[in-house]
Amino acid sequence: SAEITNAATFSHTGNGSLGLELQAVREMGMLGKKVQWSILGGMSISDIHSVYLTGVKANVTTTTDTYDLYGQIPPAAPYSSPGGGTSQNVLDSSGNVVNNSAGTPVTQTVDNTVLLSNTPLNRTTTTTASTAVDNRFHVSGAYYTFRAGPSFMIPFGAHFKLSLSAGLAVVYAGSQYSVEEILTPDFGNPVDQIYTKDNSHLLPGYYADLTLQYNITDTAGLYMGAVYQSAGSYTQDVSSGTGASDVYTTKVDLSNQQGLRAGMTVKF
Repeated sequence: SAEITNAATFSHTGNGSLGLELQAVREMGMLGKKVQWSILGGMSISDIHSVYLTGVKANVTTTTDTYDLYGQIPPAAPYSSPGGGTSQNVLDSSGNVVNNSAGTPVTQTVDNTVLLSNTPLNRTTTTTASTAVDNRFHVSGAYYTFRAGPSFMIPFGAHFKLSLSAGLAVVYAGSQYSVEEILTPDFGNPVDQIYTKDNSHLLPGYYADLTLQYNITDTAGLYMGAVYQSAGSYTQDVSSGTGASDVYTTKVDLSNQQGLRAGMTVKF
């Protein structure tokens, strides 16, 4: 068995992910001769996925039992008891093989298992500091972002327009936090335990984006751009025991998000 004593904090950046975005723009008028300003509203969805595996400090307790073999020679390790015993010839009192009426040797099944006593002769228990325990931290889920704010579009050339937008954002995030403790002993299979908890949060924030648009027609176009968004962070706990200190805590940080956007616009 193992008792994790690690008190360190680990930080891991999840991989980038794909998302889906839908925007609606209401044209409000002109600022001067070229700058058109609008009110923008939008919604997007992206996933949350981060996995981190690391060794942790732990006190590993090993219990060793010693048994009496009653004088028998111990088999070589590793030892597995023979299932069903072994077959051998039946011998008479003189040590000769006994044959049946057909002249075939008579055989019998003999259980040659090396038996242990019912209780150990002695038991020793040792506890040592070890790194034989790994923790696998996994956060997965998704978050929805709702944005609203002014947008300013500056045309240049025959088909290109540059759009600047900034405003308020609200993020609804739902995630599952799971921690798997894995003890790898010197012998035998790994022993693991998984703790899981779901949680959701509503986070206020802000955004800013820069978009370059190419108009194919008067009503349709293509765009690509970059967006920066900050919506703070939230913590999520999962208990691994009954004590107040038997808690794993993760912090999901959405305060420094950058992304690229690309798609098609339709004006109606």
